Amino acid sequence: MLEIGVNASGLQHLILDLNATDEQARKALNSTMRRMAAWVKTRSLRGLSDKLKIQQKILRTRVRTFRFQGGLSDAAHYGAMKVWYGLNGVPWSKLKPRATSNGVYAAGGRHDAHAFIANLYGRPQVLKREGGARVPLVVVKEDIHDASVTYIEDFIIVGFEFENQFMKTFERELKWRTSTPR
Repeated sequence: MLEIGVNASGLQHLILDLNATDEQARKALNSTMRRMAAWVKTRSLRGLSDKLKIQQKILRTRVRTFRFQGGLSDAAHYGAMKVWYGLNGVPWSKLKPRATSNGVYAAGGRHDAHAFIANLYGRPQVLKREGGARVPLVVVKEDIHDASVTYIEDFIIVGFEFENQFMKTFERELKWRTSTPR
């Protein structure tokens, strides 16, 4: 679970500048959380897909966002939202494998000369023999953990893009809520 925090003093400063009520600020924060959860997921999927050479539709089930359920005073203690990334290996069977006389090729320039495609539990899988005997067989998987962690740390956590986008979105939501009579 990855937590991304937001500067709570900047939020309070915006609230005071726009003379927003607590109710308006809470609604603006909740709306901002929903929008930013989608923003983080989209940016993560695009970047990870490009870096790992894996289709976004495969990675989409491996990224989950959880909105923060608290008030403005709690945002500084608990963080803005939680993001979960499933970083286990991706089976080659999801990477459009094709068998040739030279082994198995999969999307993204992957090749394994000793792999083969066979049905396992009723579904085609890319398998490889472990050792010289006929068994045991292992499912071939693409390890994405290290490359994903590097990308997430460098571009999502360290980058200032998230906080800038969060503040712009919160300001826009708060201005809209304070300018419209409710």
